[in-house]
Amino acid sequence: MGDRKGELVGALADSVREIAGLPECRNICKNMYSNLVRRIKLLSPLFEELKDGDQEIGEEDLEGLEVLKRALDSAKVVLKSVNQGSKLYQAFQWDKSAAKFHQVTEQIEEALSQVPYTKLDIPEEVREQIELVHAQFKRAKSKGEGTDLQLVMDLDVAQKEKDVEPTVLKRLSEKLQLRTINDLKKESLAIHEL
Repeated sequence: MGDRKGELVGALADSVREIAGLPECRNICKNMYSNLVRRIKLLSPLFEELKDGDQEIGEEDLEGLEVLKRALDSAKVVLKSVNQGSKLYQAFQWDKSAAKFHQVTEQIEEALSQVPYTKLDIPEEVREQIELVHAQFKRAKSKGEGTDLQLVMDLDVAQKEKDVEPTVLKRLSEKLQLRTINDLKKESLAIHEL
């Protein structure tokens, strides 16, 4: 049992470290991305305490940690997926990306509900931090991320109108972070790879 606990807790700590090390998101998913990464990073002290501690963890508790590991793996896939490809394509697929973030948020919140962190022998400040993070995931799960209405309207105008106003194009280039010739070349390559 101790080996299984050690491997699982080590894998959880590694997942958090890998997620924390992902590059900054520079597209329309930036807020959802940074909120999810920030919340996941706040789980790190729990795994460090479990790794350093020598307390026994029951079979049921290990199952909760395994569910959390699967949820973090799903989060890693979603986080990596939004950092690749065409920014324009992602802008048109914003609702699908938001749904993926919401699904992962639900998975992590449900997994945290299965982890008995209140019964674990961890310092009070770590327990309080995990309770706060769990509460943040609950709020995010019920609230969801709002649509950027200005972006949606600007994309609609850019698609439908022949002569788009420069202010609309400027807002789009700012929002999609397509400001330089190099940014536009990268975007062109990403579109061709679709």
